[in-house]
Amino acid sequence: MNGAPHRCFYIFWTLLGAIAAVATSGCATSTLAVAETGQTPAHVVVANRTDYTWKLTFALKGQVALSATLLPRQTVDLALDAGEYRIEQSVVGGTDESHLGQVLTERFEEGRTYRWPLVTLLSDATTASF
Repeated sequence: MNGAPHRCFYIFWTLLGAIAAVATSGCATSTLAVAETGQTPAHVVVANRTDYTWKLTFALKGQVALSATLLPRQTVDLALDAGEYRIEQSVVGGTDESHLGQVLTERFEEGRTYRWPLVTLLSDATTASF
């Protein structure tokens, strides 16, 4: 039974990752941008709905395009060039929560806005919505 919360989290995060790139509109509290290329950027609005500090790294064509640290309950708007990214997420700090980290691949289209709620099973349900 001790491993059940970890399996549930993995299943939940896998499902969340599958729908993370649903395009919608919105705004956020701060914006981080990659180098300008002349194209309209894709916006990825990441809302940290956990009590953890997370580090997100977005790599495009093998090169780190953007790295962001999200404090607990922080929301950021990331402006990224269109393309397929390798995204690494990990918990920052002295906690032993390495099982919460994940590597995934996602494609972002020029001019689109994507919402990514960063949640865990223990996130406060009253703050877990956009």
